[in-house]
Amino acid sequence: MSTRFNVSVKKTYIQNGEEKSAWRQIGVAWEGEKGISGIIESVPTGGWDGRFVLFPADKQESPSQRRNASKDDYPF
Repeated sequence: MSTRFNVSVKKTYIQNGEEKSAWRQIGVAWEGEKGISGIIESVPTGGWDGRFVLFPADKQESPSQRRNASKDDYPF
């Protein structure tokens, strides 16, 4: 079985005068015999510098876990 990754970008925002960060998943990637392949499902807008991070898929919340989070957990 190949290693799977979530492709994420960092979004910074101001809350109560303090700078905070949140990670947004924009795609998936996996490690195969010839290297790492991936699919970008959405492209961030508004000042994105092209950087992204690969998080092991089993160590990051699933989309259903994020949907069940409190509205106060998100700045938008």
